[in-house]
Amino acid sequence: MTELLRNPHVMSKLKTEVRTVLGANKQIEESDISKLPYLQAVIKEAFRYHPPGPFITRVKDGNDLQFKKYVIPKDALILINIWATGRDPSIWPNPDLFEPERFWTRKLMSKATISNCSRLGPAGESAQGCRWLTGWCT
Repeated sequence: MTELLRNPHVMSKLKTEVRTVLGANKQIEESDISKLPYLQAVIKEAFRYHPPGPFITRVKDGNDLQFKKYVIPKDALILINIWATGRDPSIWPNPDLFEPERFWTRKLMSKATISNCSRLGPAGESAQGCRWLTGWCT
């Protein structure tokens, strides 16, 4: 919500979409979200810009993994800094700006929905097998 107040142009665009699609007096229900692509982009950008926590964990399953000069043993608990990956300029253009439209330019809307919040990567990936989120650990 804070980002909507800080970015009135985003709030205006979102209000226009909601009123155009749902009308002025209808409350948004979960079944409406698929009809509101800009709302989906705003929520995804909010998760990128303000992740729920700085780290997520993954367990390296299967076999040991050689990564550069390191060996990651199977069953190792790996911490992934999702705050840093969400602000990485090699992944996100203008990472310090709140820009929901970035999710349209990367054609994520067809791959990810808010009802499947795990698909929030720059190419619509889920956490499993996703370079931006898990790096080398899949």
